[in-house]
Amino acid sequence: MILVTLTRGFPARAITNGSPRDASSLGVGPMNLVRRMRICDAGRAEAPPYGIVTTNTVPPGAGHGFKGPTPIERPSPMIPRRLVLSGAAACGIAAALPAGAADRPNPMPEELRRALERDPTAPVLGNPRGDITLSVFFDYNCPHCRKMARPIQELISSDPKLRVVYREWPVFGEGSDFAARASLASLETGKYWQFHTALLAMKDRAAEASVMRVARRVGLDPDALRRGMEAEPVDRHIRLSFQLAEHMGLMGTPTFIAGDEAVFGEQSRADLAALVARGRETLGLA
Repeated sequence: MILVTLTRGFPARAITNGSPRDASSLGVGPMNLVRRMRICDAGRAEAPPYGIVTTNTVPPGAGHGFKGPTPIERPSPMIPRRLVLSGAAACGIAAALPAGAADRPNPMPEELRRALERDPTAPVLGNPRGDITLSVFFDYNCPHCRKMARPIQELISSDPKLRVVYREWPVFGEGSDFAARASLASLETGKYWQFHTALLAMKDRAAEASVMRVARRVGLDPDALRRGMEAEPVDRHIRLSFQLAEHMGLMGTPTFIAGDEAVFGEQSRADLAALVARGRETLGLA
């Protein structure tokens, strides 16, 4: 079993029917919980599909197909492993055996790790050839995600071997989906990080008007950006984010994954550094 600390963050189930609603109106506030998660070995008869799963997921065999980037309202069934792997294949990610898997009790399968960490549509910060990857699932309308921009940058500055992959996971409704698509579309312009940072620094809600206002401020062409938002790699990235999150039973945003461990909620730089250190130890990189 892997201990996952759930601190301040918003669960994906706080958003209903894809509508941008204030989380406080749903009775969702800062979380201060501890829940155990584990990496499952699908070779065992009693285990669900590959991935990190919470202890309150439905029994094995109750999975369902991916239905598109719609926020979940409750802890949902695991999606079949083949859907995650087909999403990975669409990104050109090949399967391989986990290195050193025999030395770990329940390692994350390499197919899943490659889909999570090596998706070519995902923005990468830090050292592209770093020895370990920190995966970040986030939403521009998640207040705790906004607070994590500085700790992540500080961690990258202090760890020259760290590779950070951002997974745009728009669970807070239409405004979040628009922001994620606009952000991903800006990758082709070379201004993703400038735009990403400005979106996270917004005081108001991310919505079409506010996102395009920020886009113009950082020098992006609004018309070109809108065209880019409809590009296939943008759709693919968001679709795979939802597939991965549901497959692994992620709770909400922000979620950080390193090695075989996931942490949900607002973290300090020290917390993130400890997660990365444990990841290196788990993968035999320490």
